[in-house]
Amino acid sequence: MSNDQVPMTKEWPRANDQGPLDEGTRRSPVGHWVLDIGDSLVLGHWKLVILNKEFCMKTRIALILMAGLVLGADTKEAKKDTDLVQGTWQATELVRNGETVPKDEVAKFQLIIKGDKYVFKSDGDMEGTFKLDDAAKPKHIDVTPAGGEALKGIYSVTDKELKLCVAIGGDRPKEFAAKADSGCILMVMKKKD
Repeated sequence: MSNDQVPMTKEWPRANDQGPLDEGTRRSPVGHWVLDIGDSLVLGHWKLVILNKEFCMKTRIALILMAGLVLGADTKEAKKDTDLVQGTWQATELVRNGETVPKDEVAKFQLIIKGDKYVFKSDGDMEGTFKLDDAAKPKHIDVTPAGGEALKGIYSVTDKELKLCVAIGGDRPKEFAAKADSGCILMVMKKKD
């Protein structure tokens, strides 16, 4: 059979068919029938077109480059929240129980995070530890001041902004808001370093 003659009316043998093999036909390692037809293959009922080597090489290079770009993007996006919160954060907005704190007072507040420890700087330093749960919706944070009890809160973080909403002695907030009589503090911070 020549390369340009592919019979369209003949039923091709199936993998479980043990009939004799025609010239140019062979059984693949997985038991399917394979027919060589010049620059293409027929595998079972699927025809795979194999083009020239130059096209195949360009396709491989393009796929490798695309995979590199995708993996590079995933690496940036997959940065864990525990890594994102590390560093020094400058407060830009602070709301306590529905009252917005003036900007000049907010400018005094800094949060420094290293590992699972924090130092909150304003007129005096307050230290403690924290624990993140990024699987919860919204994401949970438990803040434990040194010598104090854990405070429940929620957070969101990017590489440039950290938003915290913490309940002082109450249930964990469900939204990023510190409404009047809620017992919550909402703080928005920008990354300093």
